[in-house]
Amino acid sequence: MFLLFIILKVWNSGLETYHNIPGSTLYTKFTSSDVVPIEPPLPTEVVDNGMDVEVTTKFVFEHDHFEKEWSRGLSNWEERMEGVQTNVFFYNAYLGKVRIPSDLAIHIIKLVENLQKDCYERLKTDPINVIVKVRLLKDFVEMCIMHPDNEMYVVKTIVDVEYVE
Repeated sequence: MFLLFIILKVWNSGLETYHNIPGSTLYTKFTSSDVVPIEPPLPTEVVDNGMDVEVTTKFVFEHDHFEKEWSRGLSNWEERMEGVQTNVFFYNAYLGKVRIPSDLAIHIIKLVENLQKDCYERLKTDPINVIVKVRLLKDFVEMCIMHPDNEMYVVKTIVDVEYVE
Protein backbone atom coordinates (compact mmCIF):
# COMPACT_ATOMS: atom_id res chain seq x y z
CA MET A 1 0.00 0.00 0.00
CA PHE A 2 1.42 3.41 -0.85
CA LEU A 3 0.17 6.95 -0.78
CA LEU A 4 0.01 8.97 -3.99
CA PHE A 5 -1.11 12.56 -4.07
CA ILE A 6 -2.49 13.68 -7.44
CA ILE A 7 -4.74 16.35 -8.88
CA LEU A 8 -7.17 15.34 -11.60
CA LYS A 9 -8.26 17.89 -14.18
CA VAL A 10 -11.83 16.78 -14.90
CA TRP A 11 -13.79 17.28 -18.09
CA ASN A 12 -17.30 18.51 -17.40
CA SER A 13 -18.86 16.55 -20.24
CA GLY A 14 -20.32 13.10 -19.71
CA LEU A 15 -20.47 13.20 -15.92
CA GLU A 16 -23.06 11.02 -14.23
CA THR A 17 -24.40 12.17 -10.88
CA TYR A 18 -26.73 10.88 -8.20
CA HIS A 19 -27.93 11.86 -4.73
CA ASN A 20 -28.36 15.51 -5.61
CA ILE A 21 -28.04 17.03 -2.16
CA PRO A 22 -28.51 20.82 -2.26
CA GLY A 23 -25.10 22.46 -2.54
CA SER A 24 -23.18 19.29 -3.41
CA THR A 25 -22.89 16.63 -6.09
CA LEU A 26 -21.44 13.15 -5.88
CA TYR A 27 -19.93 11.96 -9.17
CA THR A 28 -19.96 8.28 -10.04
CA LYS A 29 -17.97 8.55 -13.27
CA PHE A 30 -15.56 11.08 -14.66
CA THR A 31 -12.78 11.36 -17.21
CA SER A 32 -9.42 12.86 -16.39
CA SER A 33 -7.56 14.87 -18.96
CA ASP A 34 -4.28 15.22 -17.06
CA VAL A 35 -2.74 13.67 -13.96
CA VAL A 36 -0.35 16.01 -12.14
CA PRO A 37 1.69 14.73 -9.18
CA ILE A 38 2.00 17.15 -6.25
CA GLU A 39 4.05 17.17 -3.10
CA PRO A 40 2.27 15.70 -0.06
CA PRO A 41 1.10 18.40 2.36
CA LEU A 42 2.67 16.49 5.27
CA PRO A 43 5.96 14.53 5.37
CA THR A 44 5.26 10.88 4.54
CA GLU A 45 7.37 7.75 4.71
CA VAL A 46 6.69 4.26 3.33
CA VAL A 47 7.28 1.66 6.07
CA ASP A 48 6.91 -2.09 6.68
CA ASN A 49 8.31 -3.08 3.27
CA GLY A 50 5.84 -0.88 1.43
CA MET A 51 2.82 -2.15 3.33
CA ASP A 52 2.09 1.03 5.28
CA VAL A 53 2.68 4.77 5.28
CA GLU A 54 3.62 6.98 8.23
CA VAL A 55 2.71 10.64 8.18
CA THR A 56 4.55 13.10 10.42
CA THR A 57 2.40 15.82 11.93
CA LYS A 58 2.19 17.95 15.05
CA PHE A 59 -0.42 19.32 17.40
CA VAL A 60 -0.49 21.73 20.33
CA PHE A 61 -0.58 19.94 23.67
CA GLU A 62 -3.61 20.74 25.82
CA HIS A 63 -3.37 19.16 29.24
CA ASP A 64 -7.15 19.08 29.73
CA HIS A 65 -7.49 16.70 26.78
CA PHE A 66 -4.99 14.27 28.29
CA GLU A 67 -5.85 14.10 31.97
CA LYS A 68 -8.16 15.48 34.59
CA GLU A 69 -6.99 18.43 36.64
CA TRP A 70 -7.13 16.67 40.01
CA SER A 71 -4.55 14.06 38.98
CA ARG A 72 -1.86 16.41 37.61
CA GLY A 73 -0.13 17.03 40.94
CA LEU A 74 0.20 13.36 41.84
CA SER A 75 3.70 11.90 41.63
CA ASN A 76 2.61 8.26 41.88
CA TRP A 77 1.69 7.19 38.33
CA GLU A 78 -0.42 4.27 39.54
CA GLU A 79 -2.78 6.72 41.25
CA ARG A 80 -2.43 9.29 38.51
CA MET A 81 -3.51 6.79 35.83
CA GLU A 82 -7.10 7.11 37.07
CA GLY A 83 -7.12 10.73 35.93
CA VAL A 84 -5.74 10.05 32.44
CA GLN A 85 -8.43 10.37 29.77
CA THR A 86 -9.33 7.13 28.00
CA ASN A 87 -10.35 8.74 24.71
CA VAL A 88 -7.56 11.10 23.65
CA PHE A 89 -7.40 12.54 20.13
CA PHE A 90 -6.50 15.64 18.15
CA TYR A 91 -7.66 17.12 14.86
CA ASN A 92 -5.48 17.83 11.83
CA ALA A 93 -6.56 19.82 8.77
CA TYR A 94 -5.41 17.05 6.38
CA LEU A 95 -5.88 13.90 8.46
CA GLY A 96 -9.02 14.75 10.40
CA LYS A 97 -9.47 13.15 13.81
CA VAL A 98 -6.35 11.28 15.03
CA ARG A 99 -6.51 8.89 18.01
CA ILE A 100 -3.75 8.78 20.63
CA PRO A 101 -3.52 5.41 22.45
CA SER A 102 -3.51 5.61 26.26
CA ASP A 103 0.10 4.41 26.68
CA LEU A 104 1.36 7.07 24.25
CA ALA A 105 -0.82 9.73 25.92
CA ILE A 106 0.92 8.98 29.23
CA HIS A 107 4.31 9.15 27.51
CA ILE A 108 3.39 12.53 25.97
CA ILE A 109 2.35 13.88 29.39
CA LYS A 110 5.71 12.80 30.86
CA LEU A 111 7.67 14.34 27.99
CA VAL A 112 5.79 17.63 28.24
CA GLU A 113 6.25 17.83 32.02
CA ASN A 114 9.98 17.09 31.66
CA LEU A 115 10.28 19.84 29.05
CA GLN A 116 8.50 22.26 31.35
CA LYS A 117 10.87 21.37 34.22
CA ASP A 118 13.99 21.68 32.03
CA CYS A 119 12.96 25.03 30.53
CA TYR A 120 12.27 26.91 33.74
CA GLU A 121 12.49 30.27 31.93
CA ARG A 122 9.29 29.42 30.03
CA LEU A 123 5.87 29.66 31.62
CA LYS A 124 3.84 26.51 32.19
CA THR A 125 1.14 28.11 30.06
CA ASP A 126 3.40 28.54 27.00
CA PRO A 127 2.11 26.31 24.17
CA ILE A 128 3.99 23.10 23.39
CA ASN A 129 3.96 21.24 20.06
CA VAL A 130 3.96 17.45 20.08
CA ILE A 131 5.43 15.97 16.90
CA VAL A 132 4.15 12.48 16.10
CA LYS A 133 4.08 9.87 13.35
CA VAL A 134 0.65 8.47 12.53
CA ARG A 135 -0.63 5.56 10.47
CA LEU A 136 -3.98 4.59 9.03
CA LEU A 137 -6.03 2.31 11.24
CA LYS A 138 -6.28 -1.26 10.05
CA ASP A 139 -9.61 -1.93 8.31
CA PHE A 140 -10.23 1.83 8.13
CA VAL A 141 -12.53 1.49 5.12
CA GLU A 142 -14.97 -0.79 6.94
CA MET A 143 -14.76 1.31 10.09
CA CYS A 144 -15.51 4.52 8.19
CA ILE A 145 -18.52 2.96 6.51
CA MET A 146 -19.95 1.83 9.85
CA HIS A 147 -18.80 4.87 11.88
CA PRO A 148 -18.09 7.81 9.55
CA ASP A 149 -17.38 10.22 12.44
CA ASN A 150 -14.60 8.06 13.90
CA GLU A 151 -10.91 8.62 13.34
CA MET A 152 -8.95 7.05 10.46
CA TYR A 153 -5.45 7.61 11.87
CA VAL A 154 -3.70 6.55 15.06
CA VAL A 155 -0.45 7.83 16.59
CA LYS A 156 2.30 5.20 16.36
CA THR A 157 5.43 7.12 17.41
CA ILE A 158 6.25 10.27 19.36
CA VAL A 159 9.05 12.16 17.62
CA ASP A 160 9.57 15.16 19.90
CA VAL A 161 8.00 17.83 22.07
CA GLU A 162 9.02 21.48 21.71
CA TYR A 163 7.81 24.93 22.61
CA VAL A 164 5.84 26.75 19.90
CA GLU A 165 8.02 29.51 18.48
